[in-house]
Amino acid sequence: MNLFHFSHLWTCLKNGTNSAAKTIKCYLHFGSKLETLNIENISTSLIIMNRSKAKIISVFTFAFTLFLIIWIGNSIIYKNEEVATNILGVNQSLSTSFPSTMSIMERGDIAMGFNQNKIVHNFKSTPTGGEIVITALDTNDTETIDQIKNHALHIQRDFSKGNFTKPFFIHAKVVPGTKVMTEKKDLIKYSTEDLGNGSILFVDTKNDEVINAIHEFMNYQGSQHYGH
Repeated sequence: MNLFHFSHLWTCLKNGTNSAAKTIKCYLHFGSKLETLNIENISTSLIIMNRSKAKIISVFTFAFTLFLIIWIGNSIIYKNEEVATNILGVNQSLSTSFPSTMSIMERGDIAMGFNQNKIVHNFKSTPTGGEIVITALDTNDTETIDQIKNHALHIQRDFSKGNFTKPFFIHAKVVPGTKVMTEKKDLIKYSTEDLGNGSILFVDTKNDEVINAIHEFMNYQGSQHYGH
């Protein structure tokens, strides 16, 4: 069919019925020939095309929606991870802001506020939890003794909140036992006692799971701070 036929078909469609479901016979006269066109077929084709377009739009909409869901989901996951990290007291920027070659003694000096060569740690597991004993080697070193007592008060406050930033920084890793001690911080009682040359932090609970976690914490700390 040429342009001449299409022009007559258009005229027929404009002047004919508006029903797309009904067969309309449009007679196009060219020379001695008369053709009959089935508009129902044309209408069906248009409907199929419209449906195809609708499917394409639906697929695009679905893909775009899926993209948004994934993007939002990843944002939420990232945020939750950030919040969880803060809850656990892990300050990643703090633990990575110093050279990896820095020793545990040097990191201890920074986190605790006193010279590790002037003190000694003693980590003990007890039936109800554990004890952290920090004492100055020199009983006349009042400056270090005062620093130890302040440090004991600080970690009492931090640990009570489930914040183990300092031990994480000192050991450059998540310290065993702290996950449970953070999750069940309300089941743990932290208290301090001053000594003549230092201080003791008592860690007590009645929960068996938490007791095991505290023992893990004490055993690991004791192995890392052995001799100082």
